[in-house]
Amino acid sequence: MKSVKRAIDVLNLFTSGEPEIGISQIARELGMNKSTAARVIYSLECQGMLAKSTASRKYRLGGMVLQLAGALISKMELRSIALPYMKELHGRTNETISIYVLEHDHRVCIERIEGSLGARHVIAIGDRGPLHAGASGKVLLAYLPRERRNELINELKLASFTPYTITDKEKLQRELDEIRERGVAVSMEERFELCASVSAPIRNYMGDVIAALSISTLASRLTPGKVSEYSTLVKDAALEISHEFGFGKDNLTA
Repeated sequence: MKSVKRAIDVLNLFTSGEPEIGISQIARELGMNKSTAARVIYSLECQGMLAKSTASRKYRLGGMVLQLAGALISKMELRSIALPYMKELHGRTNETISIYVLEHDHRVCIERIEGSLGARHVIAIGDRGPLHAGASGKVLLAYLPRERRNELINELKLASFTPYTITDKEKLQRELDEIRERGVAVSMEERFELCASVSAPIRNYMGDVIAALSISTLASRLTPGKVSEYSTLVKDAALEISHEFGFGKDNLTA
């Protein structure tokens, strides 16, 4: 833990007013000896958190810091852009509307508007869920590049949450292929009994799927007619959000 604190202390020294710092200054400001500072800096450099300037021979924040900051900013941007469309979708359905993103081998809820039709399963922003159970997870999994999807499915433990959870990997692959063809995923009691959801992909300007927009409801309310209605609504809303990120019909990729 001491080494982690030292690393964080080093990163905290870099500011807009002082973007480049040398080893001697880092050691002095943090009360370290120079050899200790050098070891911490070397570790951060190996992880891409720091980079050495060839001109000044000093260190600056590395590309990995920018990558992590970009990921945070993109999530914040996604939430702010999507929220008006989520509110409109909520107004048309009175159901729970959520956005999920992929993080490693889970999906994470980054925005949510709770439904107003009585009993429902409440999930908080920041909650993690599986990829193989639930409409949004299946969307995020379905639109991964084929090689990455196969790797991830091989790594996943397809836990059974209800009698309706898909736990067979070949069956899951077939379901994901069908989702790509339909452009929408449906879940009936796969993660929680009595709960159902319909989800569609949100894309960026390159056509890559960056999130899943979902309508969640009770399984008893999701009749075949509602499946059709909600599928159209969630696909249209997801496409509108995608347009905000520069996605258009001309760059649609399956």
